[in-house]
Amino acid sequence: MEKERKASKENRGVLIIASIVLIVLLFTGAGGYTYARYATKEKGKGNAQIAKWAFEIEKGQEEMKTVKLVNTAQKDTLVNGKIAPGTSGSFSITLSAKNSEVGVKYTLSFLNEKNKPTNIKFKYNEKTYSSLKEIGEIVGNISLGTIRTAVIQIQWEWPYQTGTTKDLIEQNDIIDTKESTSLSEYTFDILAIGTQSK
Repeated sequence: MEKERKASKENRGVLIIASIVLIVLLFTGAGGYTYARYATKEKGKGNAQIAKWAFEIEKGQEEMKTVKLVNTAQKDTLVNGKIAPGTSGSFSITLSAKNSEVGVKYTLSFLNEKNKPTNIKFKYNEKTYSSLKEIGEIVGNISLGTIRTAVIQIQWEWPYQTGTTKDLIEQNDIIDTKESTSLSEYTFDILAIGTQSK
């Protein structure tokens, strides 16, 4: 009988400890789940031939996307199917919060530009930039209303014969010729971060 009481006490102790551990796991897991649902970080990786990017910034996971700039070029400006001086185009980045239960604040950044041709220019929001990084962070909100997406439109152009003087034009022609034949792929990363908006 004494063995049964001792075994019963040990079982209760184990049951109490297991219950406490389960409760702690439930509370910490629920808090982590809530944060994960409303804070999202997504990455897109691009190279010099981009088309379109779509990020679901509310889902709490990281995703890499590789795209090509040549697919966004005006086809009649391509040189042997490649971007070169005189080519241009545009691409869009779609940020979606359609599955989010809250409004989303987004921050979009361009990082790690490598092998960028010197004279390619980018246009965003009616301003011209020498690089994607120069655009800086693009910040906005997607409210809980009926429109659950934001579309960021970026135009690009690799102008032919750039410069304000004859000497500058000649120097840039030499740079453009060299870069259009020798550069590796122009690559960069896109980072989209979504958090719960206030």
